[in-house]
Amino acid sequence: MFSKWSQALAQLMESGRAGVLVTQISDRGSSPRSRGSKMLVTLDGTIESLGGGHLEFEAINYARELIEAGRDGVFERSYSLGSELGQCCGGEVRLLFEVFNSQVIQLYLFGAGHVAQALVPLLAGLGFNVHWTDDRDELFVAPIPAGVERLERDPVDVAATLPAGAWAVIMTHDHQLDFELVIAALESPASYLGMIGSATKARRFLQRLEQRDITPAQRERLITPLGLVHLKTKTPLEIAVSIAADLMHRRQLALSAQEPKCE
Repeated sequence: MFSKWSQALAQLMESGRAGVLVTQISDRGSSPRSRGSKMLVTLDGTIESLGGGHLEFEAINYARELIEAGRDGVFERSYSLGSELGQCCGGEVRLLFEVFNSQVIQLYLFGAGHVAQALVPLLAGLGFNVHWTDDRDELFVAPIPAGVERLERDPVDVAATLPAGAWAVIMTHDHQLDFELVIAALESPASYLGMIGSATKARRFLQRLEQRDITPAQRERLITPLGLVHLKTKTPLEIAVSIAADLMHRRQLALSAQEPKCE
């Protein structure tokens, strides 16, 4: 009989979403759970438990940090339940973090307008891990889809601290904010930067970047307009589908480039 975590991990792998399997591999003294206990952590939930309390809280936070940073592989951490975490158990626990992240793209979406609201469920359903930010709280009234994390931070700060390999998609309500986000993202190690807008907006932004002494190589990193440009899209859903298809194609190309070549 399969456990809940194994079924959930199989579903994650099939959908292309990231997750971290946390296993208690050793313990000394008293601990909430026994050796071999497991918990699966995703950006928006957990399956099974390490016993709750501060230990589980710290393990979940570290697992999500690994996902957001695009890490892949196996990591170990020890926790002192008494002196470090303030739990009455008083023992020591060592946890193994197995990250399943290699085929998952961490996509940071800036803006929560009509197009973004139509786009986010599509990207989440297509296996992107979406980190969504907008400083207008009133736009986040509907339940956030599974696989999507809302970032309640200053958007420019998020753009300036994008992790290596991340993708950024900019579609806010404010052209000046878009420009500040582009500048910040260009200074990050993100591997893809796209911005919604017309051909006229694209030309103006590239001119402004040149005036700011942004090098041609850096300017070429900005992909704009977004989407399948040959499609005549008008409604938010049509635009969102066009952008999602474009991102899917770019992801396939990126993954193909990573595959080992036969000699």
